[in-house]
Amino acid sequence: MIARYRFVLTNRPYLFLLSSSVISEAGDWAARLALTWLMYTLTGAVLASAAVLVVSVVPAALIGPWLAAATASWSHRRATILCDVARAGFFAAVAIRPSPVLALGVAGVAGVVSVVFESHRSAWLPHVTGTDALGTAVSLAHALSDATVIIGYAAGGILLGVLGVSGALWVNAATFLASGLLLTGVGRARSVEDGDERPVGLLAAWAALSADRWLLGIVALATVSVAAATSIEAVALPVLTSAGIPVGATGVVLALGAGVSLAITLMLPGQWTHQRAGRWIGALTVVAFAGAVVGLAVGHPLAAAWAVVITGLAYVALVPANVLVTTTIPAHLRTSTFSLLTAALATLQALMVALAGAAVDRGGITGLVWFCAAVATLGVLLATLNLRLAPQRTTIPLHDSAPS
Repeated sequence: MIARYRFVLTNRPYLFLLSSSVISEAGDWAARLALTWLMYTLTGAVLASAAVLVVSVVPAALIGPWLAAATASWSHRRATILCDVARAGFFAAVAIRPSPVLALGVAGVAGVVSVVFESHRSAWLPHVTGTDALGTAVSLAHALSDATVIIGYAAGGILLGVLGVSGALWVNAATFLASGLLLTGVGRARSVEDGDERPVGLLAAWAALSADRWLLGIVALATVSVAAATSIEAVALPVLTSAGIPVGATGVVLALGAGVSLAITLMLPGQWTHQRAGRWIGALTVVAFAGAVVGLAVGHPLAAAWAVVITGLAYVALVPANVLVTTTIPAHLRTSTFSLLTAALATLQALMVALAGAAVDRGGITGLVWFCAAVATLGVLLATLNLRLAPQRTTIPLHDSAPS
């Protein structure tokens, strides 16, 4: 395993791309925290601060995929650097002139730009690593993404305490500029070559994705799994405190969940087939949420902490799903496809957070037990459906990809 990671870590362009992603994602999480606190301090309303999440998700889901598809013919380096520069400017504007309207506007626009950034970055990765090392590269990137969540939230909290909202936003702007600077060290690549007149829009991407119904089922299961894990994270604070865990220890519990995801991710196989990915994602989903049901039902503080920690397994489902999409979808459609998947995940995350919140509001920990049981059941059903879809798979040959 060490030799496998040593190979990708000697790839200098990949290291630049990976470092940029870590810095950019840390800036995203810290910026979200800063904007949420800014809205609360300016309005004094919890609902107004919660609106930051809503406006960062809804426009991203509705507009982000179309914008990503519209830029699919751009070089990935150009698109991602422009996204970083734009986000730096947005957050600098809020730091200069903080207001509720501007903060919400920036949250919405930055969410849209983030979809474009993530779509191009995901489509760029196989150009940088090659398909043989792609599984290892995605695993390492996902593991660092888990660590970035912790770093972003922790750094955001420290910055707010030390520098205040404006200072934190200035630092966030600087992280995006640093990310863009690192991207200049990665070679040019594009998924659509000059003169290629094949369609690259969202309809073409959806047609390619839905043509392989086995792949579509696997991606759907992974999306449900990750969205449900996000909802558990969102309600973890009130659930853990009501179970008897001190507020100060809840951050440790969430960090342990990210640590579980990171550890499992680093042990994943380097190569993925449809069958292997389907089995892994199904197993991770069922174990994560069945384990959460057991932990929450016990009624002990440590068992409740276990329930939150074990749902970290569900985040690992993104790795085989991303690798499978990258190696199955033709290159000229990858940017548009990833934009669709990013928007779908963001939308389902918002829905799952709302459902989990409603379950906790109405039934407390018991309500969350039923929510996790429903997710585990849905995981079993989707995994079973994927097995039935397996013989109907329609493979999209990789040689149809545009040259890179």
